[in-house]
Amino acid sequence: EEEHLPAGQHLLIDIKEVDGSFLNSEERLASAMIEVVQQSELTLLSYHCHSLVPVGVSCVGVLLESHVSFHTWPNEGVITLDLFTCGNGPLLPVIKNIEKLFAVPRVGKEGEEVVKPGMIWSHKLRGFRPDIGYGETSALSSLDLGEDVLAFAQYDLKE
Repeated sequence: EEEHLPAGQHLLIDIKEVDGSFLNSEERLASAMIEVVQQSELTLLSYHCHSLVPVGVSCVGVLLESHVSFHTWPNEGVITLDLFTCGNGPLLPVIKNIEKLFAVPRVGKEGEEVVKPGMIWSHKLRGFRPDIGYGETSALSSLDLGEDVLAFAQYDLKE
């Protein structure tokens, strides 16, 4: 029997210069979240979105693999997303899906230049690695640089 140790991947994304009406639409945001989960081959068990007063939306989705959540600030054009999974599938490819679905440009007034939404993100591998001998650790996945490269540091990839 294979030993199962707690481990996961954590993806945090901030997007700015996003259209305010999109960020204030519970329905559009829920649809985008559901589509990201489906495209990522994750399993959405349930979700809840809540419109805030005076503006903004917060959503959380319970995944079989863990969770997804986001919060919006329509007046500032900002959304923050949090995705954690305990599954084996890589999360880095999900970033492009999130960008396509959530980075909706602000609608400019006539003659104004439309500013492309900007995105920053952080991806971390978290958890335990099985011991394969004194001081040695096996790699969790092809994304994990392992203890050989990182020693006892935490893997943190940012753009």
